[in-house]
Amino acid sequence: MKIAFITFEYPPFVQGGAGIYAKNVTRKLAKLGHDVHAITPRLKQSINYEVKDGVSIHRIDFIDKPLLRAPSYWLNLRKGFRKIEQEVGSFDILHGNTTSDFSLDKGFTKGTPRAITVHHLARDVVEILRPSLFTRIKDLGGETGLAPLIERTCIHRADKIIAVSEYTKVKLASIYGVALDKIEVIYNGWEERSFAFSEKEKAEVKAKYNISNGKPILLFVGRVDDRRKGLDVLLKAFKIMLTKRDARLVVVGSGNQKPFRELSSSLGIMSQVIFTSFVDDLTLQRLYSICDVYVCPSRLEGFGLTILDAMAAGKPVVATKAGAIPEIVESGQNGFLVPANNENELAMTIMQILDNSLQAKAMGENNRKKVQMHYSWEIAAHKTAAVYAKLASI
Repeated sequence: MKIAFITFEYPPFVQGGAGIYAKNVTRKLAKLGHDVHAITPRLKQSINYEVKDGVSIHRIDFIDKPLLRAPSYWLNLRKGFRKIEQEVGSFDILHGNTTSDFSLDKGFTKGTPRAITVHHLARDVVEILRPSLFTRIKDLGGETGLAPLIERTCIHRADKIIAVSEYTKVKLASIYGVALDKIEVIYNGWEERSFAFSEKEKAEVKAKYNISNGKPILLFVGRVDDRRKGLDVLLKAFKIMLTKRDARLVVVGSGNQKPFRELSSSLGIMSQVIFTSFVDDLTLQRLYSICDVYVCPSRLEGFGLTILDAMAAGKPVVATKAGAIPEIVESGQNGFLVPANNENELAMTIMQILDNSLQAKAMGENNRKKVQMHYSWEIAAHKTAAVYAKLASI
């Protein structure tokens, strides 16, 4: 089938789970023999059109300013989409990644069957974080700004909805009244890569970030200034931990670090916290390989791809009972779950793993096996193609 895959995020611009999903599912669909066209914003350093890993990538010009990114992309998308259709012919399926296809209304696309992938609901984020009106205005182009209004339109006009977790499926039904038989749950996969590094390679990454040898290492990966990710809670939990044992916390992710550096300083833990900012994939793999515990303190996760990476690296996980995380982490088997926003229990649970090396090792081995058996982008692509086939036959 000829597929138009509309997505805000696509390499080299990948900020989170939606971008990782877009990259992997389109490449695997192309490998299955489908004619996949990814339509995405054009960054300054990117060219308008290229074919990579079997995917035809069409990049649409937009205004790269915080409040103008999404509106300018949607405005230019209509004209760009028509031009692409004239060049390659009409599409069998239109697949929107979150709200990326907002401006392509049903009349414009002439009845082309359409699917949408929902990672988590913006309205769910608003209900959990309860941001102030001022915060929502500042985040007008983000998921607490206009997104809760826009996602309703995109969801209700889709012929089929792909949810990345059972949690998201339930929320689609409860918040927007979507019929359950309209929703297909397709779990994300993990990017198959090796986490086996030599002691020299591990020592190099420790030296690069001045990570002390012999100290337990906790790892956090996520956009640091996204309140959903709960880094503030982890820093407070780490302070509690340090009253009982020495350790190091490595914080990996882009975003404004200043508030969290200030929080670390006020807690008196700045010398034990390492902020790396954004890192390349190889460095990230090495950081997973040297950590003793992966910590996910999120207030909401539609799936939890960083947890899969930690599991693939054979690490025990301490995470919150938030969103879809309990679908991935079985407490007591491959990690432990704690309530969100509870720094005391988070601290105690991390220490419980650090104090029991045999349990930690067994959990890590369980994780490695679980990821390899149950989470695959090939499986996700096959199931997505099956959704397309149903839509094409309607």
